Amino acid sequence: MAEDLARVRRWLGAGGTVRPLTRSTRAVTLALCSCDTGAEMERLTSSEPALLATLDELLAEARPGLRRPGSS
Repeated sequence: MAEDLARVRRWLGAGGTVRPLTRSTRAVTLALCSCDTGAEMERLTSSEPALLATLDELLAEARPGLRRPGSS
C-alpha cells in the first residue's frame, strides 16, 4: 500500500476526519482533523496515484453522503 494512502487510512481508522483543501488531477492537500473538535492537526499534500485514485471512496466512507464539489 502506498505511504500517503496508508497514513490517511490510519488517521480515519483512529477516528480522525479528513477535509480536502485543494485538489487537482495531479495532487491533493488534505487537512487531517481531530475526531472531537474537528480542529486541523496536520496537513498532507500528496501526488501519490493510489491516494488520488481512492480519495472519493475514502471521503464517502468517512462522511456518508459527502459529494465532491461539482459531482451529482
